[in-house]
Amino acid sequence: WSESGYFNTNTEFKPLIHTWSLSVEEQFYILFPIILLFFLNFFKFLTRIFFITLLILSLLFCMWGSFSYPNATFYLLPFRGWEIILGVLTALYLHKNNIKFKKIFNEFFSILGFCLIGISIIFLDSETIFPGYIALLPTIGTVLLITFCQKDTILYKLFTIKYLIYLGLISYSLYLWHQPILAFVKFYSLNEITI
Repeated sequence: WSESGYFNTNTEFKPLIHTWSLSVEEQFYILFPIILLFFLNFFKFLTRIFFITLLILSLLFCMWGSFSYPNATFYLLPFRGWEIILGVLTALYLHKNNIKFKKIFNEFFSILGFCLIGISIIFLDSETIFPGYIALLPTIGTVLLITFCQKDTILYKLFTIKYLIYLGLISYSLYLWHQPILAFVKFYSLNEITI
């Protein structure tokens, strides 16, 4: 984070630049169980309040940091933790509540979630101040998809097409391997890679 921004040209030659996100996740997965067990053993009634407070503080920290320390905000857990905590709170909500929503709500909110993610893919670029408040688009979109994309929805039927499932199964491997391959090809050719 102290060397360059994620979208700077010189990062294209770093074969492991994308593994920063793994380090953030690993830090979270080490800290989260310890904190959760502490609260469940000593302050069970405060567990949700603590994580909601942590989410809000991290989000505010992220919004401030995106303008003051953009590189650190992009790479470091205190600024990005709210995104993972939002996922944790969604999982806790779904685990505790077996609420069935009407089909029209599932359709609407799953499509809305998909659109928020789509808008993020189409309109956010290397010039966008990110993460900041704009990161709410893909994260809220993901929460909506996870919560409302039920078996009776159009998107569920789309996402359960066997070819898309296969792509989903290999996507993490592709994510891990794409950057090293591209970086080494760029080292070798020293030119812009064509399609």
